[in-house]
Amino acid sequence: MPNGELIDTPSWLLTLAEKSQNLQRIWPVKAVTKSIAGSSSPAYRQAKWEAVDQIIDTSGKTTELPLAQEDPSAGLESIIIPRLKKQAVVAAVGKLSLYELLNAYDSSIPVAAYSYNKKLHAGFMPEGLDSFGNIGSRYYSVALRVGRSAFGAGIGVFIAPEKTIIIPDLLEIKDQLVPIKDLAELYPDTPLF
Repeated sequence: MPNGELIDTPSWLLTLAEKSQNLQRIWPVKAVTKSIAGSSSPAYRQAKWEAVDQIIDTSGKTTELPLAQEDPSAGLESIIIPRLKKQAVVAAVGKLSLYELLNAYDSSIPVAAYSYNKKLHAGFMPEGLDSFGNIGSRYYSVALRVGRSAFGAGIGVFIAPEKTIIIPDLLEIKDQLVPIKDLAELYPDTPLF
């Protein structure tokens, strides 16, 4: 792999997982998916993930999400079974900057976001804005599981017609390599996706 990166989940598998989400209504499929992709953490929530075309900043320029570090202890089995990932990254965004974007664009939706292997993804939360965690009174937060490679992680606003995520100015990684077993204690209100 380039730059000494470790082998991680292939893009085709991520795409297949996104496309199979519509089958989640069938009980056996939901049970199998939870056993592979779920988590035993009480903070875990299932998001509906969708590929997006671009990520831009508030000025309309193409940009990237903040970088989440790879987990050097992630095993090969975590490539296929995400529930075996043991670390998470916590991303946070200023509430006011997110509200401003939501008010500026009709039909905009708050989303968790990640980029990996030059592919961009939006995670639609089960209860919309209420699904985000809170760090103090000023920040919304989400935690994303970390695998064998670094990736972009954050929170943004999805604009459907353009399949675009706009990221607010006050987006940051609050914490890297947080043990998932400790996430609910360290960040009690932060959901894990």
